Amino acid sequence: MTRKKVKLAFMMNNSSQKATFRKKRKGFMKKYEINKLCDVLTCAIMYSPNKSQPDAWPDHSEVRRLIEQFKNMPEEERNKQMVEMELEKVNKLEKGNRELEIWMAMNHFIAGKPLNDLQFTDLKEMRRMIEEKLKEFEANIKSWKEELAKMNQLLGAQPTVAGENIQNVMQMVPWSMWDVPTKSS
Repeated sequence: MTRKKVKLAFMMNNSSQKATFRKKRKGFMKKYEINKLCDVLTCAIMYSPNKSQPDAWPDHSEVRRLIEQFKNMPEEERNKQMVEMELEKVNKLEKGNRELEIWMAMNHFIAGKPLNDLQFTDLKEMRRMIEEKLKEFEANIKSWKEELAKMNQLLGAQPTVAGENIQNVMQMVPWSMWDVPTKSS
């Protein structure tokens, strides 16, 4: 059974606020696994309206030590992780843009326009993308055949798809200018 989606809004009821805080704090404090799994130094400080002292995780002395270590770290080192994450995002966007450019070139070629502006590396990339799509189509066709065979078996009928030729399959494939992948796909 799935859980009901929690609506994030201020809780007016004080007792439900306290109960929710207790549960969430307990769950949050169990997040020590990230230390073990990723070998990352982590800590947390959580203030409660009902306590004079904050909760610290893993413990107060470790939190103090990590904060001092962070303060003593050169600013360049502190910002290094943020820069690396941004570079990762940029690389992902560049790769997506590159694929869109290749798709557009393919669609232009299909529409009858020449491939004069493309470099050899562009053509190799186009080939790789076409081969990737063909593998994807072959996998889809195989799964459709298996599904159809299962349905026919359940119905007690003879399989209707035995030896489809590639032309029938290619007619089902949308090869048009409008089949350019978008950011959402």
